[in-house]
Amino acid sequence: MKIAHVALWTADLDAAATFWATHFGAEIGDLYESRRRPGFTSRFLRLKEGAVIELMSAPWLSGEGEQGRERYGWAHITLSLGPPPPLSTTSPPTCPPLAKPSHRSAASDIQGRFV
Repeated sequence: MKIAHVALWTADLDAAATFWATHFGAEIGDLYESRRRPGFTSRFLRLKEGAVIELMSAPWLSGEGEQGRERYGWAHITLSLGPPPPLSTTSPPTCPPLAKPSHRSAASDIQGRFV
């Protein structure tokens, strides 16, 4: 498992991308504009060592959002679990039974949503 990328909300997408390029040598990716969420834009940046940052912006963001609302700063961390196992052509895969946990654990993003 590895961190695939971290995502940050920012007020000025181009200024933030320029900051990362100037001070950390980040390579700036193409601008993405969502058709599903009008106003949402993002860019992926790649640092020389391979780390990836997603910068995101939207007109509805604010510095002081309500609980559960999107606001400037950390948005999410994406994990990569590696390549999927090869598919079997003879029989479906079997999994061992799962033990019932003795406690619950969960993670949430900056907006308090469970991930």
